[in-house]
Amino acid sequence: MSDDNNDFVENAVKYALAKAQMAAASSYLSRGRQLRNLSNQDLEAHWVNSFKSWINSSGPQGRQASEDAEAEMAMRGMEPPLHLVKEEFDALTERAKRSAELPDAVDNIGGSIIDEYVKAKRSEN
Repeated sequence: MSDDNNDFVENAVKYALAKAQMAAASSYLSRGRQLRNLSNQDLEAHWVNSFKSWINSSGPQGRQASEDAEAEMAMRGMEPPLHLVKEEFDALTERAKRSAELPDAVDNIGGSIIDEYVKAKRSEN
């Protein structure tokens, strides 16, 4: 894959995570901020575990838990500790790359990331 394609895919993954974070914050607030009593350290650990669960299982429960933790972190002015999930983030990026290269062999996560990003880029024009 060329550098331009790598940049495209990486930007698509970052876009998907940012979009999910915004939607998750709204949803999380509407459900009452269940994680507000966690310490910053416990919140980061919760996010790491839920992000890994989501990426490794592709299931909605891990994604919801990860998004809730991200929303709570955002309200505290914290960033998700992506450096602690480098392997999983790289796997997510690789899924998106595969779907960009082989549209007929799209997996659920990678394909939706690319589709959402392309739609957003088209709506900018």
